[in-house]
Amino acid sequence: MLKTTLSSVAVVLLACTIVRAETPPVKVFILAGQSNMEGKARMRVMDYQAFDGENRERYAKFTDGERTWKVRDDVWVKFFDRHGKLTVGYGSPDCVGPELDFGFTVGDHVDEQVLIIKTAWGGKTLGRDFRPPSSGLPDEAVLKEQLEGALKRNPDATMEEIVERYGFYYREMVKEVRDTLENLAELFPEYKGQGYEIAGFVWFQGWNEQYNETYIVNYDRNLQNLIRDVRKEFGVPKMPFIVGEFGCDGPHGRYVSQAKLDIRKAQAAFKKNPEFQGNADFVPTTCYWDYDIEKMYEDTKKIRGGLASGSMTEEQAQAIRDLFAKHGSDKGYHYLGSPKIYCDMGRAFGEGMVGLLKIQAAAKKGPQEIKTPEIIRILQKESIRMIGTTHSQHIFIHLKDGRKFQGKYVHAEAGKYKEDKNLFDILNLAMHIIKNRPDDAAKDIMIMCE
Repeated sequence: MLKTTLSSVAVVLLACTIVRAETPPVKVFILAGQSNMEGKARMRVMDYQAFDGENRERYAKFTDGERTWKVRDDVWVKFFDRHGKLTVGYGSPDCVGPELDFGFTVGDHVDEQVLIIKTAWGGKTLGRDFRPPSSGLPDEAVLKEQLEGALKRNPDATMEEIVERYGFYYREMVKEVRDTLENLAELFPEYKGQGYEIAGFVWFQGWNEQYNETYIVNYDRNLQNLIRDVRKEFGVPKMPFIVGEFGCDGPHGRYVSQAKLDIRKAQAAFKKNPEFQGNADFVPTTCYWDYDIEKMYEDTKKIRGGLASGSMTEEQAQAIRDLFAKHGSDKGYHYLGSPKIYCDMGRAFGEGMVGLLKIQAAAKKGPQEIKTPEIIRILQKESIRMIGTTHSQHIFIHLKDGRKFQGKYVHAEAGKYKEDKNLFDILNLAMHIIKNRPDDAAKDIMIMCE
């Protein structure tokens, strides 16, 4: 009897060993930032858009059957006290954020089990709250000035409290990630002890930075330090790192201040550093801003005055409310609470991450070369990423298998390709193709401008 019991134990242990050996580690992606990384698109709008709206096709991949949401067994998500298989509702309570389309996009590419760990808090800055350790503390004079201001509000304030605020949410982010990874089996019963690999990081933040000139001036430095420190913290020297553009209010308009423009420029500046070539990328988001939804929101702000003056009836006011409620659920600083915008941004972050993963995989295989004229043929048959740069006036073409080339070829009329030295014409034409000719061979092009 004892022999039988020991044999059974041996079989069980052997089975566990096989699981550990044959099951690849979980691919972990960290999503960090402030409220827009949390996600503020209300589920009532998401429900309407996906099941009754005119753009139902955009959300079809998230649905499973009639008026039900798909649940991804191959993608787990953890957002503080909520955890489970990826589906809608992992933004702020009863909301959707960029995690949804990011998870679907990355999950479709990665063969291994995926885990998304979200660590986001509203109203936080990189200059103070997420300040990375290697940025150090501000000058002593700055700290003393802040203490003086704090003492006016609270006579018991201390310098220790002032200092503690610097990097507090960076440390909380690290703690949340480590706590999650230490409790995988408890959080996700499907986890079989196969281990994990931190495979990428997405940073999406910027709103609160605009109110502090010092934070804006130092954003580039702090962001580069953030990339380095996160990689060092988790022991992944070349961890793929995506920076999502602070794109609230779109590329232009009366709400786009110089401060916003300066932050966007600073967010993209790290790309000039050779240290981050091929392992970090900047993903624009202003291109996903929807001015039609913005107008709907602006119309709702006219309701009170219109009713008070008698220039608007209650029926007209309700029609304005109802129209916006089908498309948005929040103000401009939360991308109008539009599921369309949040999903578009999440997909872009996912595509950017997939691009870095493929570059990383291709680097292990060694460089491959191709002659420039052959780019025309490849453009017609393969999905590509085109990165335009105003410095060289060339289009840099990154194939999704990781190969990189440069040339001046662009999709033109009648499905042909031609040489064009005007970068902005190239980018505008490519964006037009993506928006208006989605079935074209170039539909998978993603434009990213330095």
